[in-house]
Amino acid sequence: MRKKTHLKEFLRNIDIKYRLIITFLLVSIIPLLFISIYSFRLNSEAIKNKIATSTAQLLALVNTNMVTEIEKYQYLCGSICVNARIQEALLRENLTSGEKNRIILDIQNIVRTQIIYPAQAKNITILDKGGHIFYDLGYDGFYEEDMKTILKSIGTNAPNDSWTYVKTYRARDILVLARRIFIQYDTSKVLGYSLISIDEKLFSKTVLTPVNLKEGSNILFMDAGGIVLSSWDRKVPLGKAFSEPRLLDKIKEQNKKTGSFELKLNGNSQLVTYFYNKNIDKYFVSFIPFSYLNSESNEITKDLNVTAAVLLLICLVIIFFIYFSISTPIKRMVVTCQKISGGSLNERIRDNSRDELAYLSNNIDNMVERIKELLEHQQGQEKKKRELELQMLQYQINPHFLFNTLNTLRLVASMNQDLVVSNGIQSLSELLKNTLINKNEFISIGEEIANLKHYFSIQNIRYAGNFHVNYEIGEELLSFLTPKLILQPLAENAVMHGNYNDGTILEIWVRCYNADNGITLELADNGKGFDSSIEQRPKGLGGIGIQNVNDRIRLNFGEDYGLHIESRPGHGTVCRLVIPKIK
Repeated sequence: MRKKTHLKEFLRNIDIKYRLIITFLLVSIIPLLFISIYSFRLNSEAIKNKIATSTAQLLALVNTNMVTEIEKYQYLCGSICVNARIQEALLRENLTSGEKNRIILDIQNIVRTQIIYPAQAKNITILDKGGHIFYDLGYDGFYEEDMKTILKSIGTNAPNDSWTYVKTYRARDILVLARRIFIQYDTSKVLGYSLISIDEKLFSKTVLTPVNLKEGSNILFMDAGGIVLSSWDRKVPLGKAFSEPRLLDKIKEQNKKTGSFELKLNGNSQLVTYFYNKNIDKYFVSFIPFSYLNSESNEITKDLNVTAAVLLLICLVIIFFIYFSISTPIKRMVVTCQKISGGSLNERIRDNSRDELAYLSNNIDNMVERIKELLEHQQGQEKKKRELELQMLQYQINPHFLFNTLNTLRLVASMNQDLVVSNGIQSLSELLKNTLINKNEFISIGEEIANLKHYFSIQNIRYAGNFHVNYEIGEELLSFLTPKLILQPLAENAVMHGNYNDGTILEIWVRCYNADNGITLELADNGKGFDSSIEQRPKGLGGIGIQNVNDRIRLNFGEDYGLHIESRPGHGTVCRLVIPKIK
């Protein structure tokens, strides 16, 4: 499973384009190579079998032609061996020179008049039983070593005819057909030997030439011992064992009259086909290089490779076309999603096609549309929530603050008959008008400061001058807008929770000044304070006032704005409101 997981991770790190190309190459080239190699082997094997069969038939035909030619010389050799005059001459011993000359003339007359003499018979030699020349018709002779080889071959091949390759005095390539001469009706006594010298060209030019071998091919006439007697290829040495000793071993391994096998000669693979003539104990061996056999297969394979390359190019073009039909809508989706993630919810993919990608694009568009609706709904809910909280704040003022203030004013009025009552009622009237009647969420900073002053005026009546308010307001900032009732909860928190209740006058500072990112409204006091590092802050107006102020500012202007409180026990509290500059 881990290997599969690693493979998937590896593939996911490769572009789709390259994955498609690699997949196409793997699923196309590998089967194509397999089919090409398999077809080439099948074709080569079929050609080899057909050529082997054809060559075997051809060698059989060559053998027939060879036997036809050889029979002429065998007949000539036999005619000499059974001639009574020749046998009589070989039986006589201690002949004088005159008697021997008359016998030679008689033999010459017999050869010329009574025996058919084939054209390629270059010489007729008769040896006595001691191996000495008794009669020689031609004008070319053998070397002594070759004569010994011929006599040895006669003994080795007995009772069959002997075939031996020799080189004459005149450097002629000769095949010597040799046979023993026996006393008539008695094969136990040898009188001599009959030698027929045959021109080797009879085999290489007359018998083998019609085979029409291609370049690199050859055909041999070889004896059972592996000695080459004749060769169509004149580069092969005659009268010697074939250069590749495994040839004869493989032929003997076949143990058949005819067959074929593969053999490597001089670094080149050859198809070897042979035919064995039992009567003369000789082999006809054909060599055909596989390069020639596979030439047509190679041409076919080359044409197939060219065709395959063209098809691969066409398929690659198709793959790229398909890839772009997939990647283009995906890229469009990615770009659109990036814009949407950046906050542009009005962006849409708008793919009107009918494939799976279009279906995915439409789903993304619908999802973004739904997100937009939900955000709008959420914003509406937040706005409604702020309005409700503001109303709650307003309603809190009505039942608690209003009645407490009125009770205070009533007591003061009954006790002092003072202008304080008139001022208190006027401040209360203005404050109620601005909070309950004016429904606008945003007012000017000047109006917010005016409401704060009314609030402090009323609270000053309630707390009998226990606090003093100082104003440090930049006149140029009074016309900028601010959310309504954001200072009053802070002022109430300072008056109610900052006072020591021991007669000490609480000092309160209200400041308004420019900040780096907008306007800062600050309300500070020198009251009791609290530890601002822990969550034990006093909560004004039933617990929603200060949090309400902070949430309203952030909902309207973002996280860069809002309320920041700093306080320490015994050192007072500083509340800073940061809002943007809005005219």
